[in-house]
Amino acid sequence: MYEKGIFKRTQSSVPSIVVGNIRVGGTGKSPMVLFLAKSLIEKGIEPAILSRGYGRNTKGFIEVLPNSTALQCGDEPLMIKRKMPELKVFVCENRVDGISRIKQLFPQTKLVLLDDAFQHFRLKADFYILLTEWAKPFFKDFPLPAGMLREFASSAKRADFVITTKTPFSVSDSEKQNYLKSLSAYTKSPHCFASLEYENPIQISSMKQITWDELKQKELIVLTGIANPQPLLEFLNAGNIRYHHLKYGDHTHFSDKKLKQISSEALQKDCFVLTTEKDFARFPYEIITGWEHWYYVPVQVAIANPDNLLKSLYSLVNP
Repeated sequence: MYEKGIFKRTQSSVPSIVVGNIRVGGTGKSPMVLFLAKSLIEKGIEPAILSRGYGRNTKGFIEVLPNSTALQCGDEPLMIKRKMPELKVFVCENRVDGISRIKQLFPQTKLVLLDDAFQHFRLKADFYILLTEWAKPFFKDFPLPAGMLREFASSAKRADFVITTKTPFSVSDSEKQNYLKSLSAYTKSPHCFASLEYENPIQISSMKQITWDELKQKELIVLTGIANPQPLLEFLNAGNIRYHHLKYGDHTHFSDKKLKQISSEALQKDCFVLTTEKDFARFPYEIITGWEHWYYVPVQVAIANPDNLLKSLYSLVNP
């Protein structure tokens, strides 16, 4: 109805970039938003970040602060804010209203990055980036309930740029060419491959980074509440790291009782506990701050040739 003009779409009042996907589940949107934000800042463009704030128990427009909780603003916006405190991060389920409020509060804002708004048709953004996972591309899937797509694969034509995320570093050029051939049946937009890089783990009690060799001294309890923990598990397997995986659903809010139970089990078995950066954002920090055997692993996006993508984004502010 939006596409046919029955429902009105509102043009963004500030240059805006949507980072989204078609498939249900994690495609690495938040790490990509962080990568884009860092790249823009390097060019002197400081973006504001706007998210729906999935999983929060609040409504309306809220600015995310370093001392916010995941229940107030959602785990992904909080993770972004804690990783880049200099960024202005906001949540609002209505992105049009959200951008309007950002402009009112910070009139100097030159660009807004929207985390997960590919299906938010009420807003007409200036640039749409579609993410799709290497292992689970949208063009090999079906809409719900037959598959895991939010909408038909043909909707990829709305994208101005497509990024294939979580691409293994071992993928050959011929495999990439075959992939691009399949992708081209759905969109002719520019494309690049992106990978996830796992950084050295951080001890939660001291917030100090250690080496993987130090962490390998003991078996790990790997605690995840994310959509797709498989890339992390593959990374641990490749490093010959011994672990036991505790898998929970995406955006799980762990109770104090559950965390204490896991911590006690780890101490009894003389294990370290390793979790993801996104999960860490959901933990009640006052509970785990003194637990020296708890760690989280930061991630960052690596793109071999991001120039075409970044030039398109810079042109929104400096046409």
